Amino acid sequence: MTAGAMLPPAFAVAIGLVLVACQSPQPIPGTPATAAWQKQFKSLDCRNPRHQYDMPFTEPLLFAMTGPCNRMPIKRETSGWESLIVIDARESHVTAIPITSIYTGGVHFTRDGDVGWYSSGKSGEAARTQKYVEAYVLRKGAAREQLLGRIDLPFVVGPGIGYIKGEGCHLVAFHNFRADNKTPRFRRLFLVNDREPFESAKPLDGIGRGLFWDPLRHHFVVQTQQSRALGLVKAEPLDRHALDCSGQIRAIDAELGRRLAPITDENATYFMSRKGDLVVGWEKAGSQEPEIVVFHGGQTDRINAAQSFEGCPDPACEPTYEMLFAGPWSNSGEYFMIDRGFSRVEVYRASDMQVVKRWVMKGAEDFPAHGFINDHVAYQFNDHSRMTFETW
Repeated sequence: MTAGAMLPPAFAVAIGLVLVACQSPQPIPGTPATAAWQKQFKSLDCRNPRHQYDMPFTEPLLFAMTGPCNRMPIKRETSGWESLIVIDARESHVTAIPITSIYTGGVHFTRDGDVGWYSSGKSGEAARTQKYVEAYVLRKGAAREQLLGRIDLPFVVGPGIGYIKGEGCHLVAFHNFRADNKTPRFRRLFLVNDREPFESAKPLDGIGRGLFWDPLRHHFVVQTQQSRALGLVKAEPLDRHALDCSGQIRAIDAELGRRLAPITDENATYFMSRKGDLVVGWEKAGSQEPEIVVFHGGQTDRINAAQSFEGCPDPACEPTYEMLFAGPWSNSGEYFMIDRGFSRVEVYRASDMQVVKRWVMKGAEDFPAHGFINDHVAYQFNDHSRMTFETW
C-alpha cells in the first residue's frame, strides 16, 4: 500500500485541492475571479520572460513577451524555439505565435498598436558566422510575424541586445560574439524609428552607452564612456549628453546634470519616473560598495547595502556587500522598487522613503520578472506562465 492510499479520504481531497490551487492562476487583487486571459496564458506553459517583455499599460493589462513556450496553439513552421505572446486584457485575449528568431531583444508596442522586436540570431545558421541583425513586427490582428529589414554589421553578432525604449524611437545596441575573454569587444549602437525602414536606422558614433529615456524632456540621456568591464569605479565625472529622436546631441538639463555629477560609475543603472524623479543604482568610487540614490523632488536620499564580515575574523578585512538593484517606478511616480540580492524585493514610498512592502521572490533562482500593477499591487512572472501578486 502506498503512503497516499493510507491517508483519510477527506485529508487526501484537501491536499489535492491545495495542490490544484497552487498551480492555478490567482485572481488579480481587486477582481472577483481569475481573468480569462490568465487561463489562456497559463495553458501556454511559457518560460519566465525576465527582461524580454513590454507592458505599457497595467490596468487593463497590455503585455508582450518573447521566449520558449511548451504548448503552442499554432503549429511551428519556422526553425527555432521561441514564441511571441501578446496579452490584451481589454479584449480578454492572448495571441501566441512561433517566431523565427532565437536571440531577441527590444520587444515593444509601437504607437500603431503593433509589436516589434529585434533579432541577432536564427536557428539553423552558424552562430559564429552571422554578420547581420533584423527587425520583425506582428501587425495588430495578424497571425504571422513580418520581417521589416536587415542591417549588415562588420562583426559576427552575438546574443544579448541592448535596448532603451523611447517614445516612437529607441536605442538598440548589438554586440559581437565572444568565444572567450580574449575576444575583442565590438558593439554598434543605433537610433531606430518605428515608422521608418529598419535599414535607415541611424548608427551612433561617439556614444559609449545609453542610460535612460527622459519622459519630461523627450530625449535619451547617454554617456560618452563605455561600460566598465573590470576594476573599481573612478572619481572622474562622466560625460553625459541628451540625444533626441532626430539624432541630435545637445547638453542635458543643468539641474539634472548637477544631480548626476556625483554618480561616476560607468555601469550605473537609471530609472526615471513619469514625473522626472530618478532612482540610480551604482558602486561608490574607489570601492565595490553598492548604493541606491533617489532623486525625488528637491530631495536626495540614499539606500545602503548590508555589510558582512562572515568568514574573515581579521579586523583589517574589507566587508562584502549584498547586491542592490534599482527597480522601476509605479505609473503614478509615488512608489519605486529595489532588489536586495537576487531574491528580496522592497517597495518604497518616495515621499517619506518608507518601505511599504517586502517579499522573497518565489523561484528567485530564475530571476523572475516583476514590477507594478498599480500603487498597491505588484506582479511577478515565473516559469510555466505563472503570474502571482503582492499587495500592500
